[in-house]
Amino acid sequence: MMAATPSPKKILMLGGTRFIGVYLARLLVDEGHEVTLMTRGKSPVTTMIPDDTPESYEEYAKSVNHIAVDRKDAGAVESKLRGASFDVVYDINAREKEDILPILSSLPNLDQYILCSSAGVYKKSDIMPHCEVDETDPQSRHKGKLNMEAHLESCGANFTSV
Repeated sequence: MMAATPSPKKILMLGGTRFIGVYLARLLVDEGHEVTLMTRGKSPVTTMIPDDTPESYEEYAKSVNHIAVDRKDAGAVESKLRGASFDVVYDINAREKEDILPILSSLPNLDQYILCSSAGVYKKSDIMPHCEVDETDPQSRHKGKLNMEAHLESCGANFTSV
């Protein structure tokens, strides 16, 4: 049995110029999705990775869209996203519930919000990996991630926390 190829999605990625975002954005573009990176615009939007050839990097760089805005400025975020339409948000760098509020209010018709969380939200344990049913630590330095997950759940958003 062959799996069906998913239809291309319009994806907004918050963070995507460092760490996992650099590689995730590449994978999404390679799979045919339309990817827009939302960054502060202080760093280059695209960078070469070890697997790139000059040709593959050039193809990737011309495929990625960019929105330059500081996510901490809710009004500016809402202004930049006004009238935009995305199917999926990959939020790589949100730390507090306030970080996601302007995204959610600006994009009410999202199919899915994918939030990059942290294993640090769980109580310390020697048993790994953690599971979503494990006890969380409300005093964790990552408690903002827990607050975001609780908000996404309370507002009925279709979200995945990874």
